[in-house]
Amino acid sequence: MWWRKLTLVLMVVVAVGLGWAQGATPAQAAGPSQSLSTTGHVDCGAGFGVPVAKPEKCFAIFVPAAPEVAEFQIVLHGNDVPAISGFGAEVLFGGLTYNSEDCANTVDVTVPFDAGGNIIQLPPPICTIGKPDENTVQLGAGTLVGPPFNVAFTGSPGDLQLAHFNVHCPGEGQFKVVATANPPSPFGAIFFDVGNPGGNIIPVTKVQDQGGVDVADSLLIDCIFQDPTLDSDHDGCRDVTEQQPKADAITGGGRNPSHFWDVFDTETENGLNAGTTLAGTVTISDIFTVAGHFGDTGDPGIDPLSDASGAGYHTRFDRGDLIGPHNWNRAPADGAVTIEDIVAVASQFGLNCS
Repeated sequence: MWWRKLTLVLMVVVAVGLGWAQGATPAQAAGPSQSLSTTGHVDCGAGFGVPVAKPEKCFAIFVPAAPEVAEFQIVLHGNDVPAISGFGAEVLFGGLTYNSEDCANTVDVTVPFDAGGNIIQLPPPICTIGKPDENTVQLGAGTLVGPPFNVAFTGSPGDLQLAHFNVHCPGEGQFKVVATANPPSPFGAIFFDVGNPGGNIIPVTKVQDQGGVDVADSLLIDCIFQDPTLDSDHDGCRDVTEQQPKADAITGGGRNPSHFWDVFDTETENGLNAGTTLAGTVTISDIFTVAGHFGDTGDPGIDPLSDASGAGYHTRFDRGDLIGPHNWNRAPADGAVTIEDIVAVASQFGLNCS
């Protein structure tokens, strides 16, 4: 595979050289840009695990005993991108911890097509650790060099996910992630089109200067300490597990760590007897228990962690109306065990927050 990397290096050098010859300069007006976002175990203002386009500040969790359990992803995007043959980028992680192997393994360029609709094979992205002491990564990718030069990849519409990196907080504090913009350098935010007769560089919009560095985008990550054993709402799922993205719903993700009613478990640590917290698992026994109380009505103000071993209504077996996009997003008990409650508990079958 060395020849593919060599091909890409030559392609970048040729494209950049031609761009220099034509006096390519950093863009100041609106145009193609690169931006940063996050996914996973991070809150950018809409809740943990909820994506936010072009956020400015996000909160992440630092878990001292096992920081990797609060891992999240930094995503580099290309915005308003025309049909291009390649890109270069540089990301400074500002001290966040990341696995350097992720650089080569997770670059995810949109599948390219040529003019005839045929898939063009991209060479493996070049991705080097530029400044290990500063947690910096330089990367690039492009279509194969050789006639015809009209091969290009493009987003929909003109939007590309250029790369994503798994990172986690090394401690408490604020960490600034920066995507640099240094055209016509082969590293830094840049797009190029070797199909153009001039081999033009397509400069990336510069949004700000920081300490003499041209910046395409920046993102502040505020790492805060969290006790990994804390269960604020006593629903059996620790806060750190409820703050996982919804893709991890089977282990408690996508839930609100301050809302008891989004875990439909009928047992505490003492079974149906009174307890201090739910057990945090939903089994076939829970489904049968709720079904066995079908039709019961009573006081929706009963403490759900009180003794529920007797006959009749108890809030442990009841959930209110849907208050969110997922079937576990439920309002507090409404005083009646209905078919909807049976469906709600069944939809959480297999949940295990332990």
